[in-house]
Amino acid sequence: MKVLLLTGLGALFFAYYWDDNFDPGGRELPEAGRPQGLLHRGGHGLP
Repeated sequence: MKVLLLTGLGALFFAYYWDDNFDPGGRELPEAGRPQGLLHRGGHGLP
């Protein structure tokens, strides 16, 4: 049962954190790119 719990927490971590912040191409200037992270998903800046 602990294995299932840890697997579920790992999947949530991957889905909500790692996938938002991981860019295989790399970014030298993150502030020059598109909005990143969980705090920028509210649709601010959309026309």
